[in-house]
Amino acid sequence: MTGRDLHELAGALRTALGDAADEPAARVAGGCIGESWRWRTGTATCAFVKTLPAAETAMLEAEAAALVELEAAGAIRVPRVLGRGVAGSLAWLALEWLDLETPSPATDAELGE
Repeated sequence: MTGRDLHELAGALRTALGDAADEPAARVAGGCIGESWRWRTGTATCAFVKTLPAAETAMLEAEAAALVELEAAGAIRVPRVLGRGVAGSLAWLALEWLDLETPSPATDAELGE
């Protein structure tokens, strides 16, 4: 990601989310075909931001739509979609940041119910 990409993405996140840092807090795992970031979006909150080339916008739109449907079903906790769009050469999807825990036999059993 270039400095210009970063600047345009930060601006798009601020517009969509109301507040966002000028740059990501950290690069994180979670994007095998793009890049993923932990991005500060307020005084004590963060978002998971996934980026792809702008030509791949439809892929992130489909992911956002699927997450909205999964959330509506109420069967499993999924991150809330905070926003999506295109900023310069990047398509982006911002999701609620979830602090995940290592699965245990109890959580595995609960998921299987």
